[in-house]
Amino acid sequence: MMKMHTEMEAHKSTGDADADFAEMMALHHKGAVEMSQIYLKYQKNSELKTMAEKMIVDQQKEIKQLKTIAAQESKQMK
Repeated sequence: MMKMHTEMEAHKSTGDADADFAEMMALHHKGAVEMSQIYLKYQKNSELKTMAEKMIVDQQKEIKQLKTIAAQESKQMK
């Protein structure tokens, strides 16, 4: 959590709400993936394990989508 917040705080705003939102959400999702990966090392609850595994897959897809959108927005600003 601390790492995610540090990365989000370090993000430099571009002034483009779309690009900034996409970048910040990608960082947020990255934090969720990392937390889920750590959880899987120590998990005891099978329902939470299944959820964590699904979160990793789903959020990695969303990170790719968000990064693609952020790159497109960045190009449009130039």
